[in-house]
Amino acid sequence: MSTMTDLLRQFGGSADAAGAMLRGMAVQPVAGLAGASQGIADLLRGKGTDAALEGATGRINQVQDWGASPFTQAGEESMGRMGHTMERIGAAKDALLPEAVAHPFDKLAETSPALAAATLGFTEALPGPGKGTKAAERAAARALEKAAGKGVVDAPKTVDVDRMFRGGEQAGTYRGTASFGGINPSQLGKMRADYLRSMEQGAPHRDWYDKASAANFRLAGERVPQAERLADIEAITSANTPVGSNLMYSAKGWNQDLVGDPVKTGQFPNNMGSKIEKTWDAESGGEGLGLKRSPYRAGLAVDWNGPDSVKRATHDIHDVRAWGIKDPKTGGQWSKGVPDAGHRFLDEQAQWAMDTANKRQLAGQEGWNLHNSQAAAWLSQKSKAKGIPLDEAGKDYSDFIPEYSAQVTREWTPGETANHMPEMLRADEATRRDYANRMESAIKGPQGIDKLASDMGMLTDTTLPNRGLYEGKTNPGFASQLLVGKESGDLNMDPASKRAAEAVAAAHGLIGVQDQSALNYLGGPAAAKRAGAFQIATGAPMSDVGLANVSRVAGQHGGDVAQVDPRGARVLSFHDEGDPKRLAMLNALRAEYPHADITPMARDSSLFPLKEGSYWEKPDKWSSKPYIEKIEAGGPKMVEGFNTNMRESAPQLLKHTQDVAEMHGFSQAPWFKPMMEALGTGGLASLKDLVAKGVVPVAAMTAIMQGMQPEEQMQ
Repeated sequence: MSTMTDLLRQFGGSADAAGAMLRGMAVQPVAGLAGASQGIADLLRGKGTDAALEGATGRINQVQDWGASPFTQAGEESMGRMGHTMERIGAAKDALLPEAVAHPFDKLAETSPALAAATLGFTEALPGPGKGTKAAERAAARALEKAAGKGVVDAPKTVDVDRMFRGGEQAGTYRGTASFGGINPSQLGKMRADYLRSMEQGAPHRDWYDKASAANFRLAGERVPQAERLADIEAITSANTPVGSNLMYSAKGWNQDLVGDPVKTGQFPNNMGSKIEKTWDAESGGEGLGLKRSPYRAGLAVDWNGPDSVKRATHDIHDVRAWGIKDPKTGGQWSKGVPDAGHRFLDEQAQWAMDTANKRQLAGQEGWNLHNSQAAAWLSQKSKAKGIPLDEAGKDYSDFIPEYSAQVTREWTPGETANHMPEMLRADEATRRDYANRMESAIKGPQGIDKLASDMGMLTDTTLPNRGLYEGKTNPGFASQLLVGKESGDLNMDPASKRAAEAVAAAHGLIGVQDQSALNYLGGPAAAKRAGAFQIATGAPMSDVGLANVSRVAGQHGGDVAQVDPRGARVLSFHDEGDPKRLAMLNALRAEYPHADITPMARDSSLFPLKEGSYWEKPDKWSSKPYIEKIEAGGPKMVEGFNTNMRESAPQLLKHTQDVAEMHGFSQAPWFKPMMEALGTGGLASLKDLVAKGVVPVAAMTAIMQGMQPEEQMQ
């Protein structure tokens, strides 16, 4: 229960801490667990599968009635970790509590609903020996899918709002509104006026889907199939999840699939991972994702599919609240899913809102459509409900890409241990910059992304100019931005994301003939005494001049060379924990940049290859072996992507190298040309053949050849 303790502490530790936690986090994960547990318990009490399914769904609805949906990213991530822990507990077996024990939870829910739900889940899922586990798991999964609306046929029937019940308990209310407590003409008029008002207030961010889908297209390398898959995973992991965490979960699942690991991501990793894999296998284009997720997914694809591809608006908790609909049982905010009939009714209203907004040129704007109408109302409601500025509520995926991007820092000036164009190390800056720009052009993709990383399968944002340093001279550098996920309950990259990022870093180290490859990821704020980096957020990536100044200030206190950062700059710290130089460096940076947001950050990083016995020194001789091994560790998909890229870029890289070497009289390593020709024709397999034949060096081979003339080495 340590996770629960951490959560209560995080949300204030007050007498009603669980209630505060609920408001900030958690109904859906907890409801899902409670429902699954109820279904398991019913099965093991001898009830049939259908009865168990009904009981599980009822329990989910009950827990959903207790409170609200999540709104803080930190709280949601904590709750996601709890959900992951609960999921691993597995199905209940023989250790069941007496029937009477369940009753106090209703009473507890009146004051501490989240605590009641979580406790209910734990007690009803107690592990123990027994039978029926698989059946229970299947029933629980079916209950979760039914409650979440998965598998529901998309595009529901329309509802004519003029058709009302003429008799019975629902007389005078519109068909399709029973779950909303029945809506009559007077109520509908007010609802429509309120919704239009929300649309008008949220109009500055009505392009949310346009911006989010444009970011998706860029991350996918402007490849439609990859962009479609990204929209799928974002939609599946979106339920009750803040936008930033949704992006992180998507990257995590993407990279798991890329390196060949099972996909387990989102608040409920097993359930959502299975859904993702099934959706990708079916190449559904979002079909079968449910009445809420399907239109949301369509909105995330408008950049390449066009606005007419969105046939319905998204109706989630926030949209229902924007219509002013209250929970008919409690009179409080709507905090449930939307049933089929409710979707049909709201589809009709969304069409009316769009048409009316265009007729009136609402907020002085034309071009209102289903998805931007819903986005405007949703973000306005979100801003008011959470008490945050509209600009904060309106953040889309593109705003969170820097937060979940690992950075591969790299150069094109060859390392000194390879003895490849050694004259380049001491050439003037103009020569080194010319060479770097030529080489970079061979792997530059659409919108400035790292095409090598993209071809290898990673979601990749625009590469940033960076600076390196060698014996006091700056080298033109680059920082590839790779989208990664986080380890559950940690600030580090998840294992699959780190393997994938290392494979990309290794590919650059190999073709750039670097002494070492490096990458780092800033996982979130940390205590200064333990910080692995300091982020200087100025609002935009720093220029070379700015980075030089940061390096000067940080260097006075033992800081590493400054790197570019999507939000400004970053300085990596390798001091021992508690070293006073950390705090001194932080204070010096804050004094130098009083208007910047300077934050101590946790750092996850990788540097390779290393000299034996060292955690930072480079080996004495260059070897292709560690780079080949890291690329292959990324799995067959990444190797195939690397080979695909090399067929196009290796000939260009070789030509640029030969042109610059001839222009300046630089001497090339005798193995460089055979290596690049092998990569361009047969990929990594051909390169390994050359390594086996001794043409391309590995460390031991290089040591043996030391002192030989180039002709002798080739022989």
